[in-house]
Amino acid sequence: MRAWRQGLCQGWEEGGRKAYDLRTADLSAIKEIDLSDKGSHLAALPGWLLRGIAERRLPSLQPLSLSCCDALTALPDLSGLSSLKELDLCWCRSLTALPELSGLSSLQTLDLHGC
Repeated sequence: MRAWRQGLCQGWEEGGRKAYDLRTADLSAIKEIDLSDKGSHLAALPGWLLRGIAERRLPSLQPLSLSCCDALTALPDLSGLSSLKELDLCWCRSLTALPELSGLSSLQTLDLHGC
């Protein structure tokens, strides 16, 4: 599993593909997560993603897109994302603060347009 986009893992079978239980799956190969365009539905990051960040189980993640997540008000400590190169938070209008980002030594792009 190289990329995860919202909607891919809605059930155990989705379009003929086996979906993953992301609470226990090996997340180390995921290179991209795109939760953008969830609008008012995403007030916090999903539990599997919070655990993956906290437990440093996403070592290959490079872009994380949360753009247009209007209800998102806060982010957790992201220092567990050692390979993160791009963080897209554009149009996250309810985001009131950012965690310390100095631990993201690979970060090259931070998009806060429209916040």
